[in-house]
Amino acid sequence: MLLYIIILWIILFILDHRRIKQPHNCNIECILYAPFNIFYSAISKIPCEPVFHPKYIFHFLPELHIIQNNWKIIYKEYQLIKNKLRPIKGEKYFEDDIIKTDRWERFYIKWYSDISKEVIQQLPKTTKLLNQCQNIQLAMFSVMKSGTIVYPHRGPYRGSLRVHLGLECPSIEEGCYIKIDDMKYGWKDGEFLIFDDTYTHEVQNKSKKERVVLFMDINRPVITSANLCYKNNNNF
Repeated sequence: MLLYIIILWIILFILDHRRIKQPHNCNIECILYAPFNIFYSAISKIPCEPVFHPKYIFHFLPELHIIQNNWKIIYKEYQLIKNKLRPIKGEKYFEDDIIKTDRWERFYIKWYSDISKEVIQQLPKTTKLLNQCQNIQLAMFSVMKSGTIVYPHRGPYRGSLRVHLGLECPSIEEGCYIKIDDMKYGWKDGEFLIFDDTYTHEVQNKSKKERVVLFMDINRPVITSANLCYKNNNNF
């Protein structure tokens, strides 16, 4: 019985991995999450694509408008805490091989739990905005200094979407970009970049400026029992 389960798990992992144009060596988490990712693909309200146009996601998560419309307030509060940034290299939440220097820094706001009182005191307006969006599970300021390279990697879990809100962003023409599934994308101040981080991605900042974004994970829009009941009732 155990052998059949292992074989099924491997088959599901292969099916899940085949969609990626730019393969990357997966860790054990990618293998373990494969059946769950297949399940999320089946119940997702949005297609399983690498990158999404923000207006399309707004249709399912309209509360994100609140964040975007107030991006200047968020950026102003970021400037008050920028001296509290800490390097990501060596942290348990990030693989050791994706960043080799201390040039990628962060300030955690929310990490799959309620926002702490300390952070609320430091960022009162930003945290108030984030608390109006129940689908946001993770939020942090992410700063990449000039010369930052984040090597190819991928997340294990398709139940969420990665969202970047540009706050202070060099252009792609200046050499600041993210490559997602073998396609390059840039950031713009006050605009969202939304993608599925289970696709292989990497980042380079070759510009002479810092790249600052509000980095968030939001719940992927999925079909629920309530959606099915509503649809069935409308068929009568």
